[in-house]
Amino acid sequence: MNVQSRKQRELREREELFLDVARRLLLERGFHGLTMDRIAEETEYSKGTIYLHFGCKEELIVELGKRSRKQRLELIERGAAFRGRPRERVFATGVAVEIHARLFPDDVRIWEIMNAESIIEKIPANRQPDLKASDIAVIEILVQLVQEAVACGDLHLRPDDSPQEI
Repeated sequence: MNVQSRKQRELREREELFLDVARRLLLERGFHGLTMDRIAEETEYSKGTIYLHFGCKEELIVELGKRSRKQRLELIERGAAFRGRPRERVFATGVAVEIHARLFPDDVRIWEIMNAESIIEKIPANRQPDLKASDIAVIEILVQLVQEAVACGDLHLRPDDSPQEI
């Protein structure tokens, strides 16, 4: 059983508060309207406290994007687990992406903001792998489905193609 200390729980709750406010500000005011000053004002915490959790506003945006991508990945995994031939399962993963985009258009907007080169550049190198984890998982799922499609005859690759290239 994972028992968090009161201090750990308070830190996590405070981080959630910062993320909730950052999400709302980002969606209402855009990238330039999201500032640590505004987050501090709305949460009644000092900017220094916010910086203990997030080194810059770009880190807040990336964390919001990571959460959304995790949710999208869960839908894609459900699509890939659909009972059917690989071709149908690939289709189901595409439907999962479409459903996610329709149900959570704000998340799509956050991804678009997050993927700007100017934001990615400001993320510390030790947090960069976190950015790509969900995308790598999606690629692995799709490669597996392509391999299964080839194995059962649903897909025929040219001799110089590989499942990874597809």
